[in-house]
Amino acid sequence: AETGELRGRVDGGAPTSSAGALIPVGATVELRGADSIRLFQAIRTGKLHPTINLDHPDPKLGPLDPVAGVFQEHKVEAALSNSFGFGGHNSSLVFAPYRQ
Repeated sequence: AETGELRGRVDGGAPTSSAGALIPVGATVELRGADSIRLFQAIRTGKLHPTINLDHPDPKLGPLDPVAGVFQEHKVEAALSNSFGFGGHNSSLVFAPYRQ
């Protein structure tokens, strides 16, 4: 379901990186601070963190690039962090660089 949703909303071969495997299932939103730092760094440095333990990407990803295995250079214009917790404690944050 996630793949289909991303494919319908992300242009072309936009890279998608996931740190979900690093955060325990059912973890509360405060553990997402690490994810925010990861996204700030991606925006600042232009380096996307790899999606770990992704040896065989799903062919349904189509043109989406799952950033498997190694860092990738990419100009990051916006980054999305989704947090889904037990009991409906969900949040989404969008980060983008400040421009004057």
